Amino acid sequence: WKDMTNVSIKNITKIYQGSTVPSLKNLSLEINSGTLTSILGPSGCGKTTTLKIIAGLIDHTSGDIAFDGKSVLKVKPEKRGAVMVFQNHLLFPYMNIHENIGFGLRMRNLNKTEINKKIFEMLELVQLPNIENRMPKELSGGEQQRVALARALIVQPKVLLLDEPLSNLDNHLRIEMRNLITDLQKKFEITTIFVTHDQEEAVEISDQIAFVLNGKLEQFDKPENFFKRPTNMKTARFFGCNNFINGTLKNNKFISSIGEFYLARDLPSNDGFLIFRPENIQIGKEDKNINTLKVKVVEKIFLGKQTRLKLAINDEIFEATFNPNEVKNLIEGNDIYVNIPPSCLWAIKN
Repeated sequence: WKDMTNVSIKNITKIYQGSTVPSLKNLSLEINSGTLTSILGPSGCGKTTTLKIIAGLIDHTSGDIAFDGKSVLKVKPEKRGAVMVFQNHLLFPYMNIHENIGFGLRMRNLNKTEINKKIFEMLELVQLPNIENRMPKELSGGEQQRVALARALIVQPKVLLLDEPLSNLDNHLRIEMRNLITDLQKKFEITTIFVTHDQEEAVEISDQIAFVLNGKLEQFDKPENFFKRPTNMKTARFFGCNNFINGTLKNNKFISSIGEFYLARDLPSNDGFLIFRPENIQIGKEDKNINTLKVKVVEKIFLGKQTRLKLAINDEIFEATFNPNEVKNLIEGNDIYVNIPPSCLWAIKN
């Protein structure tokens, strides 16, 4: 079973009845066969709405959704080949695990022997052998979510839709389940769309991330580019960067009130903001290296694995994070030199 399916979301808009504000505004994504794409954003940004429209559980207002170039919007949900796993696993409480997992195959009138064989294969795959006779209420939350995943995968869907499937689990189980999902996704090469509000989770599991705010796509990219090349300030902030310096970019040099910075990348000249991540700032030496600044330590905060410094130069304040040992002797009020390598700088338009 390696039924590769390309998913095209074309200008999907959704306005719920009684509302004038769209939950989704012209959302377009090209999701390649066999990849895992996360739709990331805060609560209420339109993530689950997108999945439900793909699955056929709710109607859209305008736009189109195609599997391998063919529109599926007029196809009944059960015939689309898209299966959704919800945050609340929604197992049938009065069926045992065997009956729950085999439900979709029984609906397709497969013979009993084949159904049994596939159920036991699935239980092995989700690492829950020998629990077929138990009831859902006898299982932990993590086990129930594994059963829900097995029930979805047993019907060999073209597209697997996961709606925050890990958000009700504690941290240890989340990591375990995250690993299981990525292992199974790679094994079956199933086109998977995963909804989450957890940036770390999205970065760890995804081939690409669609970052959505207020129903609008802000950036669709590889995970690393959200850190190295955010397209706007909203995206940069969501991914943990608060350092923005106003100025002008000319000939790959950024001119600002706190100095001139050389950039490694060839970017078009314009007014805008220089972006640099807290973890990319280095302790510098008192020399005239490019991108070296003399700054004052305004605040020092120990965070466990890191120490965060608030640094001031002229009227600008920015943040830097270091290994605690590297800055253990610094105190608030110290003047220090810091350096920002050209390769770690990025500029965006106003």
